[in-house]
Amino acid sequence: MTLLLSHRHLHDRRSNAGGAFHVPAHAKFPVKGRHRPSTRTSDALHAVYPRGHAIGAMPKVTVEALSGFPLVLMDPATSVRAVVDLAFIGAGRLPVVVCAATYMMTAVGMVRAGLGLTILPGSARELRAERILRSRPIDDPQPKRPVCLIKKAARTLPVAAEEFCKRLLSRISHQG
Repeated sequence: MTLLLSHRHLHDRRSNAGGAFHVPAHAKFPVKGRHRPSTRTSDALHAVYPRGHAIGAMPKVTVEALSGFPLVLMDPATSVRAVVDLAFIGAGRLPVVVCAATYMMTAVGMVRAGLGLTILPGSARELRAERILRSRPIDDPQPKRPVCLIKKAARTLPVAAEEFCKRLLSRISHQG
């Protein structure tokens, strides 16, 4: 059974659990009564850069520092981009966006090709896809993408699914 699915899968009774990103703490899940957000955590955003880049030598990576470099950002319709945009607005800075990517691996490939740096969640597998790239969490303040596990109300998950959810949330919580 696949656990990280859209709320449509939950609504259509094709799954007992799902995941959501960028869910504000006060949000009510749109399917009334049948589902409940069971666990909330967050995923710290990381700057991704080539080995030897100047950002790697800085004592800490800040939004202010990132504003001085060309950036390959995620598509504006993604939860990652929403958090990045809010971080830049909060810092009173404008990012130097050279292009936007739909997929995280595309952004990583563009960094590898030398187009700029990118910003991805710490849990993204793509951070470890290219050996010549490095990543560091962004500090001051640390932008985080909210993550929420959603389960059907009054249902228990199989033991394997519960263990998967526990490990997934633990891993995301410890990225940084």
